[in-house]
Amino acid sequence: MKYFILCFFLFVSSLSYATDFTNKYGNIDSLKAKLNATNNDSIKIEILRKLGWSYAFIHQDTAISYSKYGVELSRKRHDASSEFEFQKIICFSYALVGDFTKSIYYGFENINLAQKIPDRNFLAGSYSDLSISYREQEDYAAALKALYTAKNQLDLPEINANTKANILGMISSNFERENQLDSALYSAFVISLPA
Repeated sequence: MKYFILCFFLFVSSLSYATDFTNKYGNIDSLKAKLNATNNDSIKIEILRKLGWSYAFIHQDTAISYSKYGVELSRKRHDASSEFEFQKIICFSYALVGDFTKSIYYGFENINLAQKIPDRNFLAGSYSDLSISYREQEDYAAALKALYTAKNQLDLPEINANTKANILGMISSNFERENQLDSALYSAFVISLPA
């Protein structure tokens, strides 16, 4: 029964995310046309971010390519938060294709970058992102270590509810993959508590 509840919770969450993602980023072809039509770097960065996330789930090599171009433009504009987002896409994409060495490299690059950004949500999120690389290669101990490092940031007043939910959800997911369903359900329950 516990497993059913956890699966149902994750299924509903994924449906909501997929619908929001499709509505948010729209048609890939129109994004490519907009990218080719503009010379404004800030508009290119936004379009590249959307393309990177759009391709991350279907063609990781294309996501990596667009995101590396985004990193280049972000560095040119001294835009650390955009650079962070692109490196996050790269880290995630490499994890999905099973190139964990590169995924972990970009995960640590993002941790270093996040330490230079005043918003602590970036640092907490970067450890959560790194945990995906470890979790996907079934190194659950290293994934939990990264997640608990992120969790230690959650008491800071500037950490927003989305970051908290992401980290606790990742902890729950990690426990579920380790077949520790009681711990997974507890982590999911903590997410549902009012702040």
